[in-house]
Amino acid sequence: MSLFLLIAFLIQASIIDIWKQKIPNTLVISIIILGLITNYYLDGFNGVFYGVLGFTIGLLLMLPFYILFSMGGGDIKLIAAVGASVGALNISYIILYTMIIAFFMALIYLCIKGYFWTLCKRLWITLCGVLAGFKSYLPPKTGDAALARMPYAPAILIATFIVVYDVNLEATLLTVKTLFYDYF
Repeated sequence: MSLFLLIAFLIQASIIDIWKQKIPNTLVISIIILGLITNYYLDGFNGVFYGVLGFTIGLLLMLPFYILFSMGGGDIKLIAAVGASVGALNISYIILYTMIIAFFMALIYLCIKGYFWTLCKRLWITLCGVLAGFKSYLPPKTGDAALARMPYAPAILIATFIVVYDVNLEATLLTVKTLFYDYF
């Protein structure tokens, strides 16, 4: 699939995910079909094989997050669809970057919503209970951070952009660090 088209589909998925907290199946199926067609065009049946392998790896690596209720089904299908478009190797990097980006997005979200200290309190109580050897689960209340839903499609979009366009994060961070030390 043209990388521009993949990014365009992911932008659309991100907007819908933020707005409605759902990712339409038609969008996911479109990404899969166009990704497999493009892979066939570029590399014949080998391309289709690597697209199906990328889909399978993306689905299998993300399925535990769906089972443990930390990601929705649409996010899992979107990762798998991206895997069908970019192949097996790239999807593993996209998943890694998605998790890192989603972590920072969640921290920002918690701070904006005012849930950060409540979450820290719940984690501290749980940790102290585990270290003391007894169960100390503090159930979430209505409006608590543990019950909040966060859209993952923007993180998938940013991670895909980084991997597909081969953004050199190490060089970028090193440049920022150098500029910071030069001026401060």
